[in-house]
Amino acid sequence: MKRIKNNDSISHTWAGQLITAGSYYTLQPTEYANWSMDAEVLSAIGSGIGIMNDGSNDLGVSAGIDLLKDFYTKPISSNISYQGSTTNSTKTETDLTLSPAGPYTVGTGKVFSLTHFFASYDSQTPMYVRFKKDTGGIGVWTTLFTLPLSIGASGGQSAVPLAFATPLKLGVAGDKFKITYEGTLPRGIISANFSGVES
Repeated sequence: MKRIKNNDSISHTWAGQLITAGSYYTLQPTEYANWSMDAEVLSAIGSGIGIMNDGSNDLGVSAGIDLLKDFYTKPISSNISYQGSTTNSTKTETDLTLSPAGPYTVGTGKVFSLTHFFASYDSQTPMYVRFKKDTGGIGVWTTLFTLPLSIGASGGQSAVPLAFATPLKLGVAGDKFKITYEGTLPRGIISANFSGVES
């Protein structure tokens, strides 16, 4: 798919097509050749007024022109999965040691979408497991999701899954993600994991 966004504050007509400010236009296959050779279209993309989109993501100047001229290869998606398990020995919020070694950092030119966040705990005391994000990798962590866990007097194990049928876009290149846990008493075993797609 080839789409172009008018990223300007006014309407523009490119290759004979009027596109209002902030709107996308989906090119038809019969238009590809004409648009790829139109100097005004190429200039708009080069200046950032026109932004090409591959059907999923807005592209930078170079990738946008490559898409328009059929040189663009859409990045391959990679499955991301991190997990960890530990015995709780503290009452303060603590990073869960992850495998592979965390925190997870979104790769250059990539986007991360979450599909699953799960945690389990085997003690009757309350436990809070959090999925956190550091936007841009600057060291400031924000809680995105909290899973409250505990089990009743009958025993067993408390497990809470959070799943998204449609992956939830949460991060771009340089963003970091981790899992923390915080209990009210130093006891019990916590297990947690998250998975998603990097594309």
